[in-house]
Amino acid sequence: MILTQADLVPRKGSDGRLEFWAGPAEVAYPVPSDRDPLYRLACRKVIAGYYGCFENICTPFGKIVKKLV
Repeated sequence: MILTQADLVPRKGSDGRLEFWAGPAEVAYPVPSDRDPLYRLACRKVIAGYYGCFENICTPFGKIVKKLV
C-alpha cells in the first residue's frame, strides 16, 4: 500500500462557490481488466461520496506503508 499526501485547493466556479460536492455514492467496475485488477476488491459498504475539481494538482512521491506479498 502506498500513501500519497497532496495539498488540494478546490477550484471556485464563476459564481464564487467551491466546486466540491458530497452525497450518496456507489462503486461500480463496469469493465473488468487484468491491467487494473481493482475490480476484484469487493466494496461491502459505501459511507459517502465526494467529488471535486482542484487547482494545480501536483502529486508528490508516495511512501510505502505496507508491502503486500
